[in-house]
Amino acid sequence: MKSLIVLSLALNALAATVHLDWSIGWVTADPDKTGHTRRVIGVNGKWPPPQIDVNVGDLLEVAVHNNLGDWNTTLHWHGIYQQGTNNYDGPEYVTQCPIPPKSSMLYKFPINQVGTYWWHSHVSGQYPDGLRGPLIVHDPKVPFKYDHEIVLTVSDWYYDEIRKLIPRFLNKANTNGQEPFPNATLINETVLPKITVLPNKTYLVRAVNIGAFLTYTLWFQDHDFQIVEVDGIYTNPALAQQINIAPAQRYSFLLKTKSTATTNYPFVAFLNNVASFGGVPAGFKDKALGWLVYNPSGPLPSAKSVAYSPFDDYTLKPTDNLARYRAPDRTIILNVSFNPDRTGITRAYFNSTTYQAPKIPTLFTALNAVQPAVDRPSTYGLQTDPFVFKKGEVIDIILNDHDSGPHPFHLHGHAFQLLYRSPPNAGDYKGSSHLTYPAVPMRRDTACINPMGFMVLRYTADNPGIWLFHCHIEWHILQGLTATILEAPELLNGLLTIPQDQRDICAAAGIDISPYSIAAFGTTAINGLAAPDTPPLVVRRRRARSLEPETAALTLDAR
Repeated sequence: MKSLIVLSLALNALAATVHLDWSIGWVTADPDKTGHTRRVIGVNGKWPPPQIDVNVGDLLEVAVHNNLGDWNTTLHWHGIYQQGTNNYDGPEYVTQCPIPPKSSMLYKFPINQVGTYWWHSHVSGQYPDGLRGPLIVHDPKVPFKYDHEIVLTVSDWYYDEIRKLIPRFLNKANTNGQEPFPNATLINETVLPKITVLPNKTYLVRAVNIGAFLTYTLWFQDHDFQIVEVDGIYTNPALAQQINIAPAQRYSFLLKTKSTATTNYPFVAFLNNVASFGGVPAGFKDKALGWLVYNPSGPLPSAKSVAYSPFDDYTLKPTDNLARYRAPDRTIILNVSFNPDRTGITRAYFNSTTYQAPKIPTLFTALNAVQPAVDRPSTYGLQTDPFVFKKGEVIDIILNDHDSGPHPFHLHGHAFQLLYRSPPNAGDYKGSSHLTYPAVPMRRDTACINPMGFMVLRYTADNPGIWLFHCHIEWHILQGLTATILEAPELLNGLLTIPQDQRDICAAAGIDISPYSIAAFGTTAINGLAAPDTPPLVVRRRRARSLEPETAALTLDAR
């Protein structure tokens, strides 16, 4: 017991409070250096916004001051489970009121995880305008050796502000629901980056897709690498040459440099089969190039041709050897489809519901509800697609993709086990009797489903709170591809206290969170609807966006 007390005191001594003071406002930038200067959302007058570096055990405080002038904001800490701090998770109208212009809020939560994460706005359509960045949690007991770290972000980029694109996207004239296609690809929020490396060293590369739409394949010429972490979960080292990285996903891998510093090597983030997309703008380059620079005075070569052959993340094994969770207590089946609503606008549906935010944040409704209402999904408005689970229940989420494109699905507050992912065009899930689930499944918080296939996720409801489950393609969030997971809502009153500054931003935003208002309007959507939209009558197959290999090699000259 004495040794445990000494260890606890030592860890507490190492912990620190990391306090950041952020003014969020508009600045101008031309990140792809083509002369398309536009407004972007920066922090403290600068763009790109800062990377956050903390150590496990630290307390992170971020004071957010909204100086946008014409837009609300919030921040989400993607992949951070927020155990006991659900009110700081960040989605507007879910765990908090939006922060209106000229208002401030302090996010404050302990860091109890390690690995690679990111932060971004969780006001619909906002983070693609630039309010995003890496969040790195350093581990003094990291289970592998390396000499240096590299953080590598990849993202799509639009020349227009997202709010200008939304009215054209959510429009009945856009009959097939075609997503706006980006104009450029950025690596570390720029183009043609040069990353200086030393010979005969091992680098821990932390790769994060902070984009809104596109999945990229990352490849380093003449350099293999070993995957050692996905979405904050350490994995047994796995050799790879290429990885697919979808929006919100993270990979960390060990890359060993060459023994001599004579030649520079390109690396590429490329988009497979760009011809399968609709609305690709003229001049879009489907390969973004950067270099590992060994020799600053040497040439920067173009990339070779390579066949598309990404690593399958389903095969990864966590180092903690956490066994497959027991058989589920609850199973929910979510059919993914895109169909016109009653006004003719193409919406995204889980089963028959397209998500509509409530007038009052769902967390506040849960905190004010009493038995038996607190456990009823209808208490939270059926248009939020609510699912209520008891603490400790094991949950299977089965997804059937009725769309012709892949989707990265993210669960707030958890990492799930990926029990099964079908190949493309496999059809719907038809039971588990013919499926083989791994004894030690890979875990992550964002996983991709294949087009017209299915996927089986399993997790334990061990984190009381209100957690979103949604596609992390921002356009699909805008279309409503979101469900609300309520874990043990009856326990939240004893776990959470909403601080005064969060109550103040509700008042500033004109949101009445009094018990009377919650009772009257907690089930009502912002748009006034109190029930799900018209259920889909047909499955609409949109233009294919395949992730399947091409038969021909790709020429990766992005210059």
